[in-house]
Amino acid sequence: DGWLDLSQYLDTAYGFMPLIVPITEPAVGYGAVGAVVFIDRHGPGKEQLYTRPNIASVGGLATENGTRGAFGLHLGTWMDGRLRTQAGVADMDVNLDFFGLGGDRRPGETGIGYAIAARGGVAGASYRVGETPIWVGLRYTLASTSVTTAAQLPGVASSDFDLDLGGLTPSLTLDMRDNFFTPTRGWYADLSFPTFREALGGSRNFEKAELTAMHYRPLGKSTFLSARAGARTSSDGTPFYLRPYVALRGVQAWRYQGEEAAELEVELRWQVHCRFS
Repeated sequence: DGWLDLSQYLDTAYGFMPLIVPITEPAVGYGAVGAVVFIDRHGPGKEQLYTRPNIASVGGLATENGTRGAFGLHLGTWMDGRLRTQAGVADMDVNLDFFGLGGDRRPGETGIGYAIAARGGVAGASYRVGETPIWVGLRYTLASTSVTTAAQLPGVASSDFDLDLGGLTPSLTLDMRDNFFTPTRGWYADLSFPTFREALGGSRNFEKAELTAMHYRPLGKSTFLSARAGARTSSDGTPFYLRPYVALRGVQAWRYQGEEAAELEVELRWQVHCRFS
């Protein structure tokens, strides 16, 4: 139709998309993610609104507060769209501020700086239940983490500073979106229960529960409403950096952190097309 379209180039053995995404998270400062992304599209699956393409990517990130990282990932789709797989590895060094946990939080006070180094990987799969939009999944995570700080973190045990994490995450997902990259209508909901155990390669036993729900609705020809709600909780023994926190645009990550967290976010999106001649 004459519009800018990279799909024909991407769907080749050598085609890829160079991607640069700005980072504006207050917790780590301004920065960017740079990556190359390979996309292998599929035709529509049976009785599905869309079929997720195969996606492979390698990249890194850096921010103004010294946060650095590198990663590689692959999202696969198999069996006529019925099976989705995911695999990834990462090596990250992240600088953050600690503001306390739960009732120990200190509103308005300056956070205590700390750095966390984490390296590891994740692998998993999800399978579609019959002809429904429901997916059941399971993924395995194995990582090594190390925390350094120049000051004591109130309410945090020193045993949290050097840990191996090994866990399984069963999940139940409802996916009724009309598009994987830029959905404009439909529901998405995911309920997962990360369970970490020494028997799975970790240093301790603990559990988490996470619920995410999103809804997309067109308001006009090029204007769309999207809403997201989330809730998380964690058990005793969860490392302080994995405790739930409020995750909203404009709110510094890990600033409001404790045993459980919930948030609601609503945004309007305008779809903009650019024509080149």
